[in-house]
Amino acid sequence: MYERITASLHIDRAKIQGGYPCNPMQEALISLSTAGSGAYIKQIVSSLASEKDMNRFRSAIKDMAKTTALLRTWTVQCDSVWFI
Repeated sequence: MYERITASLHIDRAKIQGGYPCNPMQEALISLSTAGSGAYIKQIVSSLASEKDMNRFRSAIKDMAKTTALLRTWTVQCDSVWFI
């Protein structure tokens, strides 16, 4: 399984903390969101007042991603039938 993930994402195995199958609800939401209908896709667009604020924002996002595993989560389709 990990060989497929590393090949799909082009990353080293050491960077993967775990691999878990999606539950049926997650698979259904992934299927619906990739169907092109725009269902189950949420995008929030904001603007910051200055470039200085943007630099602080980028730094804060990077720090959060380092400490919060959920923000580093990827969904990978390993076979034609299931996702992890």
